[in-house]
Amino acid sequence: MAMIKNQIYVSIFSSRGSERQWIVGSKNVCLKAWRLTLGIPESTFYTIQKQVLDGKVTAEKSGRPLGSVEPKTLTALAWLQDFANSYAGFMPDSKQLHLPCCLTKSSVYSTMVSELEGPTSQCISLSHFLLVWRTELRHIAIPRRSRFSECNTCVLLKNEIESTRNKEVRKQLMQQRDTHLKQQKSEREKYYKHAMKARRNPDKYLSIIMDAMDQAKTMIPHFTATPKFADGMWKLKTHLLGAIVHGIGAYGFFDIFQWPHGSNLTVSTLMNILFMMKDSLPEVLYLQMDNCGRENKNRYLMSFLAFLVELKVFRKIKLSFLMVGHTHEDIDQMFSRFSIWLNHNSCKTMDSLMNGFQNCYNPKPTSIKTCQFKLENGKTKMVFKEWTTTKAWRECEGSDRYPLLRLPTTQPKLLQPNFQDLDKVESSILGARKFIDKKDMIWWERFFQEKHNEELEYEDDDSSFKLFELARFVAQRPLPDITTFSVPEIVVNRDVMPPVILGKKTKPAKSQPIIMEEGLKADDFVLTNLEKYSDEWPQIGKVISICGHNIHILWYKGSKSTSWSPCTVPISGQRGKREPFTETVTRDQIWKSGFKLTNNGHLPKSVKDAIDRY
Repeated sequence: MAMIKNQIYVSIFSSRGSERQWIVGSKNVCLKAWRLTLGIPESTFYTIQKQVLDGKVTAEKSGRPLGSVEPKTLTALAWLQDFANSYAGFMPDSKQLHLPCCLTKSSVYSTMVSELEGPTSQCISLSHFLLVWRTELRHIAIPRRSRFSECNTCVLLKNEIESTRNKEVRKQLMQQRDTHLKQQKSEREKYYKHAMKARRNPDKYLSIIMDAMDQAKTMIPHFTATPKFADGMWKLKTHLLGAIVHGIGAYGFFDIFQWPHGSNLTVSTLMNILFMMKDSLPEVLYLQMDNCGRENKNRYLMSFLAFLVELKVFRKIKLSFLMVGHTHEDIDQMFSRFSIWLNHNSCKTMDSLMNGFQNCYNPKPTSIKTCQFKLENGKTKMVFKEWTTTKAWRECEGSDRYPLLRLPTTQPKLLQPNFQDLDKVESSILGARKFIDKKDMIWWERFFQEKHNEELEYEDDDSSFKLFELARFVAQRPLPDITTFSVPEIVVNRDVMPPVILGKKTKPAKSQPIIMEEGLKADDFVLTNLEKYSDEWPQIGKVISICGHNIHILWYKGSKSTSWSPCTVPISGQRGKREPFTETVTRDQIWKSGFKLTNNGHLPKSVKDAIDRY
């Protein structure tokens, strides 16, 4: 009966004037055909029609309200946005987010289903997912070819997955792809974790990311619509090296290629940033850089960072590089805003270019993978690891124990600028005089004169070296005042719980001090407490050999409730091969020894109790 009421209601609602429309599917039919199709007797039809017209009955509306969205669609939208934030890279010249090229939209949908599908939740269909992606999140894309350096692993996985017809091989390749993307996600999360630590504790941590922008977009004079006269024009090449100091601000350093672009430029820029912040430098520096070997990943930058630690400007420096082909981060988003601004604004002078960079960003700008530099016995020691998420640091090999053999006693000479193509730019600007404003021409004339004088009158600056000055400033900085005060205890520590007593209360057993057992021998297991492995607990190793005060051990991995197995590390220079992870510790770093694992590889109960007491 309810269905009949709904059908009559729809027919009356579709009427035009006194003429009613009777529709079956998409066809207009007569009333009799409409009744016969629905199986409605004539008397029943007129009875219900009279009740509807008299307002005695109403038909309930069917379907969802206009504009409403199902919860599972909203869930899919939120999941895709979060997936893109975790795996996609910011494009430096647009608002787009590019996912790794080894993915497909179908594989992204399969990942979503595996994460969200459950007994209490359902996912939208693949066709609906593609429609939502196309209409609501068009800025998220999977490019056929990356416009920048591609990740070799992503390219190989994509080619192999597309070419194979074996289902089992395809399944294993997809598992490898998932492992690779999870590693990339972990590296990115580690970077943002460092940035967040610097924002929350600026007195303890400093986080900096540095990168350069595509120079083709910043040549001046820059026109939004290129006029005919500018086709063969010599323009002034300008280079932008950007830096974000998390929690403090963004910086842009412009040059006109008067100096070679290598580690010298990177070190000078980093030193300028640190010198601007000399009043508030913390103890720890997190530095994130591009994988460019010419500018960043070389011995000169490593030596400079070691120099900073040895001068005690920082207690520790951690240098990180994102995975090749997955390096587009928040600094590329800053370049994206500048690039979009350039698409809509002309810049005919360096001043207007720098002002544009300031105005387009808010707040306004003012091999190895990961290295760590720390002071050891007065010398800076460098250790490294494969990824930021890898637990164990590895020692460097080779004839030199330290990256900096000795401290320099003199300051480096100032590099002379080179303006070899400036005369060609000057001729082009003079030839385009009628197309350039008078105010801008005055700027250009003054600019050429200043650079000409700078080249002729160059002399080495004998003023104090900024790095030595920075070290002296940090050493002389007064310690913060320590004042004592009392804070009322409002929130009680819930970790300390009173015991639950069954029966009569008994006296607690006296805990014995944990000491290292005598008679330590090979194949015994030991417990250590090394600061560099503070994230790993408990720290367990098997004794390989003993040489006086030094104990050579093989590290084991596991937990208090699971079995333990030997640790391995990749062999340097031998891809895919691994070796046992061994290390030498001293006797005073061992706090318990002389025990064995159980037959199934678990810790004995006495050792578990000792760990709890420790």
